[in-house]
Order: sequence, then C-alpha cells, then structure tokens
Amino acid sequence: MTLEEFRSKLKRQLPSPYSRPFVCDGSPLKCRIFIVGTNSARLVEKPFLSFLDLFHGFKKKEFLRELYQLSGGPTPTRRNIEHVADAAGQNGVLDTNIYLSATPRANLLDSEDKKSDVFEFLLRTIKPEIVLAHGNPAKNFFRRRCGNFVEDTVTPRPVTLDGQEFRLLCSQHLSFKMSAEAAKEIGRALAKALQNGVQST
Repeated sequence: MTLEEFRSKLKRQLPSPYSRPFVCDGSPLKCRIFIVGTNSARLVEKPFLSFLDLFHGFKKKEFLRELYQLSGGPTPTRRNIEHVADAAGQNGVLDTNIYLSATPRANLLDSEDKKSDVFEFLLRTIKPEIVLAHGNPAKNFFRRRCGNFVEDTVTPRPVTLDGQEFRLLCSQHLSFKMSAEAAKEIGRALAKALQNGVQST
C-alpha cells in the first residue's frame, strides 16, 4: 500500500477532520512499534490530514508544536509517550488509541464514543511487530480480543487478534504516575525486543 492509498482510506474513516488517529514521525506504514492508550486528552483544531505529507509522512514536529501551544502545554502522558518513543526510536514508533474521541479523562467517554474501528484499521493495515498497551482500558481491549493474551510487563508476549500476530507488552498508564526514566526503560525494552525478535515460549 502506498502512503497516498493509506491516506485516502484513512480519510474515509475519520468522523471529523480534527480526529487524531495517530502520531508518528515520518511514514506510519514503516512503524514497527505501536504505543496504544485509551483516547486522546486534547483536540488540535487543525485538520489532522494537513500534517500527513505524501512524501515525508506525518510531520510530527509541526503537530507537536500545535499541541504544545494549547493551554497548559503537553500533558504528562504526552511527555512520557515521547520518552518511550525517543528510547525506542522515533522513526519506528506510532502512538495511537483504542478510541478516537478526545476527552480530558477516559471516564468521560460516552458509549457511542467507544468504537475501535479506526484503531483496528491501523493495526490491520500497518501490521506492527510490537505493541505496548498502557492503561487498563487498552489492556482490557487486548484481553477481550486475544485468546492467548498474557499481561506481561517485562517481555512482549506473542498474541493473535483476528488472525494477526504481534507481540504485546503491558504497562501502567503513561501518565504522571510514571517517571521519565521508567518510560525510557519501557522504550528500551521495546527496541530490544524488536531488534532481537525475542519471543517468550
């Protein structure tokens, strides 16, 4: 699939031009690691696809500039996502969420907001090798959908979702409760697993 084809298919699935399905640096199609949370906390009022260039891919620096200009600056979760991505390798990491709607807190999501179609499209299309699920709602999604789910916080474990195989690592939510060093350690574990192709037996 080309980036242009991906962009076209993604556009048809977004309920709003401002919906944020993911953040990465460069082509999302080249990302081998997913960081998966519950939903975005804040909305950037600039069309998401304006950051997706058909030559470069996603322009992360430009997007983060817009995000960080919002009142209050970056959230603790965003800061830790960046620590994980820095340690794992920014050009191979995509961060996304199970649900697309943005709310200050996950418990403010309405039942109609709890649709995972876009996330599953990304998972099915990009086919990451390693997935980090942070926070209970994200972990519970994989627990429900993966018959061979194992909640391992140390080593990514092989799981299968609708016939698609990848390795899953679980962690607490990447929020203020996690230190920057702990987030970086998770990123290093993801990078090591990707490099070595280590799978638990």
